[in-house]
Amino acid sequence: MSKTSSRWPAVVVALVALVVMGRLCAMDFTWWDDNETIHHNPLLNPATWGTIGHYWTHAYMGLYVPVTYMVWTGLAAIARLPSPDDYGIALNPWVFHSANVLVHLVNALIVYLILHRVVKRDWAAAAGAMVFAVHPVQVEAVAWVSGMKDLLCGMFVLLAVWQYLGFAESRHRGRYIGALICTAVATLCKPTAVVTPVLLAVLDRWVVGRSWREVGRGVWAFVLVVLPCVVWSKWVQQVGPRGPMWGRPIVAMDALAFYFWKLVWPGKLAVDYGRNPAYVLSQWWWRVTCMVPVVVGIVVWRGKWRLSWAGAGVFVGGLLPVLGLTPFMFQAFSTTADHYLYLPMLGVALVVAGVVARWPTRGVGMAMGVVVGVLAIRSVVQAGYWEDDQTLDRHTLAVNPQSGVAHVNLAAALEYQFKLTGKEAFRDQAVEHLRTAISLNVNATLARENLATILIERGEIDEAIQLLIEGLAMADQLPDVERGNHAAPHYVLAAVLAKRGRYAEAAVQYRAALKDQPGNVQIQRDLAAVERKSTTTRASS
Repeated sequence: MSKTSSRWPAVVVALVALVVMGRLCAMDFTWWDDNETIHHNPLLNPATWGTIGHYWTHAYMGLYVPVTYMVWTGLAAIARLPSPDDYGIALNPWVFHSANVLVHLVNALIVYLILHRVVKRDWAAAAGAMVFAVHPVQVEAVAWVSGMKDLLCGMFVLLAVWQYLGFAESRHRGRYIGALICTAVATLCKPTAVVTPVLLAVLDRWVVGRSWREVGRGVWAFVLVVLPCVVWSKWVQQVGPRGPMWGRPIVAMDALAFYFWKLVWPGKLAVDYGRNPAYVLSQWWWRVTCMVPVVVGIVVWRGKWRLSWAGAGVFVGGLLPVLGLTPFMFQAFSTTADHYLYLPMLGVALVVAGVVARWPTRGVGMAMGVVVGVLAIRSVVQAGYWEDDQTLDRHTLAVNPQSGVAHVNLAAALEYQFKLTGKEAFRDQAVEHLRTAISLNVNATLARENLATILIERGEIDEAIQLLIEGLAMADQLPDVERGNHAAPHYVLAAVLAKRGRYAEAAVQYRAALKDQPGNVQIQRDLAAVERKSTTTRASS
């Protein structure tokens, strides 16, 4: 096989990925984590050398991902706008979105190289790589600016796989060391890279064909490389609802069944499916969905085709940290999410390449062309939902009307529209969505805080006070790792209590705010003021 013969399929893969995902370059930021990670993150506004040092010595939002933040810091440095926009954002979202698309394009090419090394056929490898590049479940990781951590982690894990397979062919120690380095870097992009030894073991056994003893000798060093990530992730990562131990395998099997369905029929994709453990275990249908992975597993195993075993192993292995066998942060909303499939899609690509290589007929080629075309069109449509916050949130609610977080985010977007236009209809809609979020989830503290802020501006102080008290009481019952910083709502509550002449109660709230922000001079001054008024009031009475 000449270099020329393998170049054009790679070019086609790159072009297809760029055409399908390219429209995402012009999308806006969202408030699905992008506000905290990027556009309203004070450490990136502006970005400095100190920002990089901070993220190498601190976890943020329950994750230690310093390499990802190094990339974001560099992008923030070149994306600075002359002045903030109407939303107070001083960074150009096009720079960040274009970076996501570029990394995804690179990943599609690495997948092509991996598949080419496995099946030894140009267009078979290209078919698998194109499915990886344009499947609609990949849109979320590419469209979501905060999804860069999935893309970067995926890139370095894919490089580790490519290098390891090269080592298995040539026994070149440099490739082995390169794979180890890529694995280490991947863990600093996102903790899910801890699955790398599993993926390498699966490929070593069923693609390379070595014995399990030889596999163990090959991957043991990778286990040692990812162990520190396991430790620091356990230390810093926030966890979601733990749920009963007996229910975790059920949740995991249900998640696999859900993902299998989305692979075959990628319709109604959303950022929040509401498929959290409590919801799944309360339904009768988990008894059916749990059987789907069992049936698929039996069919794959009885097929006695090693490449299908490898593809299934890579797919399931890549999902292990987020299947619900151990609790994780996003499970408070849903165990399943599209961006969790980014790296596991290598397993799907492997099976596709294997099928085309095994049956290299014109009919199979035409069928794959139709499949890729349909997936590409569906991805273009899916990408359109990421145009802005309102479009994304409304689409999420169309798929999952019970999404409390989508109601809260949409309310925030509508409130911004009210402030920009002065049209009361936007604020009325925001209030409606916040009340819906509260009705869906009695622990919706953020919805209560946001609604209280609006009510204060409307002069409905008493209801606002009640909402803030309820929300803070719920937040105080959470574990410290999940509680977060609530200085702002404590401060707001203190201010409105002071306006009502309830100085002693206001002082309690100011002290609570100081616990979260002990160096805040303004809070200290306001506390001193209400304490004086409280003393005066008691003395006069």
